Amino acid sequence: MAVNIVPVAELYEGVFCSNQPDANEESFKNFLSTVTVLDITEDVAKRYGEERSKLLNTGNLIGALDFLNALTARTHDLVLLTSDQDFTRIEGLTVRLG
Repeated sequence: MAVNIVPVAELYEGVFCSNQPDANEESFKNFLSTVTVLDITEDVAKRYGEERSKLLNTGNLIGALDFLNALTARTHDLVLLTSDQDFTRIEGLTVRLG
């Protein structure tokens, strides 16, 4: 299983906004030790720029961080697990809603 660095950053925000940041950080680090964390590569950045420019031209936007997460999954040929229907609009991305 892999997780993109973008949701890792978002989850760290939740850790430090919580009532128990130390305990939650330890739990989160334990989780991270069981998965591969994917960095944002130049290839991902290029694909992001290409695809986001298309969305900007059509006015059919998806949030920047969500889109970066999606393009990372697509670049690595991974399935994106999400509850957000917006991801189904991204061409070539395999999405599992749950």
